[in-house]
Amino acid sequence: MNNRNIAHDKNLDSSLTLLQEAYLFIKNRTEKYHSDLFEARLLGEKVLCISGEEAANVFYDNSLFQRKGAAPKRIQKSLFGENAIQSMDGEAHIQRKLLFMSLMTPPHQKRLAQLAIQEWEALIPKWEGARHVVLFDEAKKLLTRIACKWAGVPLKESE
Repeated sequence: MNNRNIAHDKNLDSSLTLLQEAYLFIKNRTEKYHSDLFEARLLGEKVLCISGEEAANVFYDNSLFQRKGAAPKRIQKSLFGENAIQSMDGEAHIQRKLLFMSLMTPPHQKRLAQLAIQEWEALIPKWEGARHVVLFDEAKKLLTRIACKWAGVPLKESE
């Protein structure tokens, strides 16, 4: 990132806006400020938001960032789980990432899509006969089943 004036998001705190806009939060502001770098406040803390190829190169430079301890425990527990790859550094991070990336080949992605279609379609008869369906609860079970099948992790229906 070149030294330059950094745009500042005008909101006192952008946490609610982030929740509303989700993944579009950074994109919307980089377009608004005509910059791939801007500062905002989230949960009362100053944060730098970055976008683009140069930003990705900086972000993935392991010598510049430490993952362990970066996210508060409440976020780890609710968003991606404790001891997830997002909280690992060094060799542990590299090994977990290699394991995950080995599953991201085009044939594996195609298989994942096929499993998702099969599993969703398999539930149609059950849902058609149901008085009501709680989609969130059903999706949690369904997505867990799909992920385990895709990754080759045995899973009993009772689990």
